[in-house]
Amino acid sequence: MNTYTRYKDKLKSIIGLYKNLIPLRCQLDRDGSFHQLVEYVQAMAINCMKYSYFPLQHILAQHFDCSKHTFLDISFDFVTIEKKIMIGDSELCSIPLSITINEDEDNKSIYEISLALPNERLLIQSMNNTQVLFPSATCMHHEFIYDVIQHPQKIAVELDEQSLTYTELFYNVQQLSLVLLNKYNVKSGNIICQCVERSLSMVIGILLIIMASGAYCPLSSQDPSQRLQILVKETRSHLFLVHSSTRILFEIDIVTLNIDTIINNEANSTSIHLIQMSDVPITSENILFVIFTSGSTGIPKAVQLSHRNFTQFLRSFVYADILRKTDTIIQMARRSFDNHLLSLVGTLTIGTTLIMLRPEGHMDLDYLAGALNEKQITVMHAVPSLWNNLFNFLNTTNRKSSVQWGMSNSKSLWSS
Repeated sequence: MNTYTRYKDKLKSIIGLYKNLIPLRCQLDRDGSFHQLVEYVQAMAINCMKYSYFPLQHILAQHFDCSKHTFLDISFDFVTIEKKIMIGDSELCSIPLSITINEDEDNKSIYEISLALPNERLLIQSMNNTQVLFPSATCMHHEFIYDVIQHPQKIAVELDEQSLTYTELFYNVQQLSLVLLNKYNVKSGNIICQCVERSLSMVIGILLIIMASGAYCPLSSQDPSQRLQILVKETRSHLFLVHSSTRILFEIDIVTLNIDTIINNEANSTSIHLIQMSDVPITSENILFVIFTSGSTGIPKAVQLSHRNFTQFLRSFVYADILRKTDTIIQMARRSFDNHLLSLVGTLTIGTTLIMLRPEGHMDLDYLAGALNEKQITVMHAVPSLWNNLFNFLNTTNRKSSVQWGMSNSKSLWSS
């Protein structure tokens, strides 16, 4: 850039800064030497000096088809401040100097010259080497079963005074999956909707749908009746898992299954029945979840997620050290938000402990703060407005929290 500011003799004696940055296009010849490049740039700067008084805005205005590039608004100005140390009449140089002379080095082509030292180039290469080999993609329920084997007596899910270990959760899911397979003839890839309030049954319901090779689709009892009817029509699901309080939301001709009823009434399955579970055809490419958009631009659109997508997504959290097996995670998101999949089911494939809140418990700040402290929550994901209200409440009541990872809209707010 040419910064010459005294294009007239009468300006040379005036005190002041007349800076007019004019970018010069320099086309590099990769085969030319550095010495040739210096001469080329010098000649260009001298030849353009007579035009340096013309503002860049006026230059661009001469070309109507020329768009202004962002880089023209940004420049780096390196200012060297000289500090002289005088000893008598001599100047002290505080920087050790060295001269390296190599024969014919100035004739090297530009592409052969590097400003970075060999060890610096090696460091850059190592920083760019970000390829990670993850294990082969598996099904989500296979990851869950692996955790059951690894931590059979560890608490998997807890809600107030209720809890299930990994073994107990797996037992319930396995028994009820056979009900879907044998009594309701669920096939691989069938969409099974669930409209259940926050409870241990909600977790059991999601897992049994997945283990029976179905695709889980959440429905919210807080959605308007019109939206629910649209989603029922769009999914074409032939089975809906419900609570007694949510059954009334659906028309009488829709086949529903009260999940609490089958949990309490279903008899133990024999080993012959359990062998049937290993024969269920399902791969990592099968659809795992189906969740609908808000529909603000029209009819809600279904978004599908495969087993491969979800398990690899979770592995990235573990690899980035965002989630650990030792974490205790609280479930905050509503069923209408896709994030509830991460906390409700995803955490159970990592081996963590899931803490659930009673219905609408996330809106009761006193109850929420008590759960954070009593259950020693380490990971929490919430919307910014809730974080703000919670922080204000904790400060006002002089209460503390054990949360180590706070996330909002898929971004980490802090970690400790």
